[in-house]
Amino acid sequence: MALCRVNSGGGSAEGSLCWDPILGPIVSTMVLRIITSQHSVGTVRLMSGTICPLLSSYDLPNIGRNGFANAVLHHWGLDDRISARSGFPVTLGGDQLLQPDGRFFFAGLDVVPNQPIYLYGSNCTSVLQGLNRLKAGQGCPGGRAINPNAFVQVPVDPNTGNATRRGTAPRNFVRGFGAWQMNLGVRREFPIYENLGLQFRVEAFNIFNHPNFGLIDPSLSSLTFGQATATLAGSLGSSGLNSLYQAGGSRSLQFALKLVF
Repeated sequence: MALCRVNSGGGSAEGSLCWDPILGPIVSTMVLRIITSQHSVGTVRLMSGTICPLLSSYDLPNIGRNGFANAVLHHWGLDDRISARSGFPVTLGGDQLLQPDGRFFFAGLDVVPNQPIYLYGSNCTSVLQGLNRLKAGQGCPGGRAINPNAFVQVPVDPNTGNATRRGTAPRNFVRGFGAWQMNLGVRREFPIYENLGLQFRVEAFNIFNHPNFGLIDPSLSSLTFGQATATLAGSLGSSGLNSLYQAGGSRSLQFALKLVF
């Protein structure tokens, strides 16, 4: 990991580069943070599976000097976070492949030439309904799916039923859905005495209520192969959080009041 910081003219920039010696550019990350006296933008991550969170915080200028303006228009601020990323790799399944040490691994799938890897929109619906992988009236979740016609199972040993080799589809060959979400907070400071004050906040998570899709079915033998089977919020495992509060959840609001000193 390399880290670089620059400070100049009331602003600062910070960058870091992380590299995994095994996964290489899949997790190589660059982080850029720019901070000015009143407005800050931070954390930009760039990788082959790109993650780009942008953060900003802005204190609104105080307008007016009379008693009404002091009571209503002063000490407001905005905090914003926009998170966007490209799709994560999908590990394609397949039959089991016996290793020399006796362990089994999934062999993956073979790629069928001259077939599109992904299906989109009405074409996705038409193809999957023709394969009886979607019911009449159903559409592809998120308007996209991995094409089942683009892959076949690898050859198997007739005696053991195990795969005879690895599939021709490379590792990290296909990807799931990207995701983006914007969280917005509005705050008001109420000075009490010197450095003592109250802060009231209203925070909206996924303020645009943008749907984000999560898990992709990797098993070719499944009727839902290549389709999103859950939202992103429902795909992050059991962390003790309600899916409403997970990244990729539906829009939610919270109110907070804290003492600042």
